[in-house]
Amino acid sequence: MGPAPVNVVGKHEPAPSRAEVRDLYSRAFSGPPAKEGAAEADLFSGLYERTVEQPETIVAISRDGDRLVGICYGRPWHWNEQTDGWAEEVRKRLPAESVAFLDHAFAIYLLAVEPDRQRAGLGAALQTTVLSESRCDRAWLMTTVVESPAVSFYRDRGWRLLGHGADAPDGRPGLVLGWRRGTSGR
Repeated sequence: MGPAPVNVVGKHEPAPSRAEVRDLYSRAFSGPPAKEGAAEADLFSGLYERTVEQPETIVAISRDGDRLVGICYGRPWHWNEQTDGWAEEVRKRLPAESVAFLDHAFAIYLLAVEPDRQRAGLGAALQTTVLSESRCDRAWLMTTVVESPAVSFYRDRGWRLLGHGADAPDGRPGLVLGWRRGTSGR
C-alpha cells in the first residue's frame, strides 16, 4: 500500500476533529514499542485541539476516504510564550545551546501514521510537507528514548540529538531532536 495523498489543512482540507486525532493516535501508538494507552491519546488529542487554531500552526494530513490515516502538525516555538511546567522542564534539562536552538524553531508536536501505512513513505511525506510549509530553517521535536523505528526514521532524515527534555509518556526524559534545513538525510 503506497502513501495516501497529503494535504495541508486550511488550503485543501478542513482540520480533523479531536476525536479523529485521538483515534489515530491510539491506533499508531498502542502497539510495541510505544504501548501507549487512552490517557496518552487524550493528552495528545487535547494538545492538538488547543493548538490547531493558533496562528502559524501547520497541519498536514492524509485520509483514506473519510478515515484519517496520517497527521503531522506543529508551529514555531517561542520561549516567551511558554508558561507551563512541561516547557519549563524542557528548558531546565537541555544544555543552554539547545535551549537557544529551540527558540523560533518550528516545533513538531505530533507525527502519527496508521500502523499498516508505516514504513511506506507516508510519515516522510507528512513531515516534508509540514517543514516545507513552515519555511523555518530549524525544527525540533521530542520523542521517547526507546530505540524504535521512529527514532531511526528521524536519524535517517537528518535529525540530531539536542539533549533530553521533559518526561515522555513512558516516564523517562524524552529525546529532543533538532533539524536544520539542508540536512534532510537520504
